[in-house]
Amino acid sequence: MRHDDANAIHTSHRPALLAGALLAAACLAPHALAQADGADAPPAEAASPALDAGFTGGLLTGPIPPDQAWTVQGEVVAWYVSPGGKLTLPGSGDGQGRVDASVLNLDSPRLSPYVELHLRADRGRLTFSGFDVSIEGDFVGDGQTPIFGLGSSEGDAFESALDFSSYEATGAYRFWHYADGRRADGTWRLIAGLEPLVGVRLHDADVRVRRLAGGVAEADEVFGEPVAGLRLDLQMYERLSVEAHTSLGWNPLGDERSSFSWDVAVGVTWRPVRHVGVQVGYRQLAFDLEDGEGTDRFRFRGAMAGVFAGVTVRF
Repeated sequence: MRHDDANAIHTSHRPALLAGALLAAACLAPHALAQADGADAPPAEAASPALDAGFTGGLLTGPIPPDQAWTVQGEVVAWYVSPGGKLTLPGSGDGQGRVDASVLNLDSPRLSPYVELHLRADRGRLTFSGFDVSIEGDFVGDGQTPIFGLGSSEGDAFESALDFSSYEATGAYRFWHYADGRRADGTWRLIAGLEPLVGVRLHDADVRVRRLAGGVAEADEVFGEPVAGLRLDLQMYERLSVEAHTSLGWNPLGDERSSFSWDVAVGVTWRPVRHVGVQVGYRQLAFDLEDGEGTDRFRFRGAMAGVFAGVTVRF
């Protein structure tokens, strides 16, 4: 994507659009799920035996009882993320293509929005998530490091900008569910589950480097890939919960275009009240995105990593 105004500052509005879309989905989801459950649910007298039988704990093989389930969960967090890696942009000559993000002053940590929406019915779960990291920098050439074929004499001034987004949609099935220690108030000392997941992941990388004395190198690339992974969660006394998930994405299609990513996240949530919690954790998304060859080659091999904190709402 070319910019008509070479001095324009690149600003993304995608986080706001994403947050609005997920908020709308969260508002509509309870009504839709209630209709679906109402249409398929058995009569009340047929649904009660599992609870009347007094399930006191163990590995559950049937439907998840209502007192152990939730329907909708939304998470809005601030991710203190640091980009890193090496970039190759179209127009680079031989030996001028790979430049470290630190040289471009695009590796400074910053707060970025990250949102997730989970919809759950019995053992099934749908998850929609996304984040956007935007960073702008400036640096001075050292006369020795080639900058994407733009030339770099000692003292040359440059401006740089990176806007990196990743969106994901997955479906999961809770094939292992364990509960232990039902208390007098109906809560459980421990609930644990394991969920394999599959879905799709979309990456959007927009990079621009401008030499103030003249010349621009830029690229705006979008990559899509299937993903597969695993999620583990532990909930204790309905107050404290720990969740970890990892997933791999890979798309080798095309002779000149490919993508790979590995996402790992661990979070701890404390719920002072039943439906609202505060969450802290760590996440890293590593990736290798490549398109084209020769002087038209784009490649971004790096990672987004950092700690996060935010709020979760569940009902």
